[in-house]
Amino acid sequence: MGDRVYPRAGDIDNPRNLRRLVRAIENDRIPRDLKRQRLQFMYSLTYSDNFKKQYRGSIREARRMLKSAYTKYTKK
Repeated sequence: MGDRVYPRAGDIDNPRNLRRLVRAIENDRIPRDLKRQRLQFMYSLTYSDNFKKQYRGSIREARRMLKSAYTKYTKK
């Protein structure tokens, strides 16, 4: 497996970069559970003060986007 290339966490400061990160995780060749964990972790970071300070977009929209992405990988 090659090196994973995700945008750096500090670079996720707008909706476009967030979508890019979600796509990178979804397209990665890793188990579904690991994809869910990574997306869920990013969702939890949207509640951190640092994320809220640096993000130039709607936090609610960011949370909605990440929640929608990680729920695709939850067991039903």
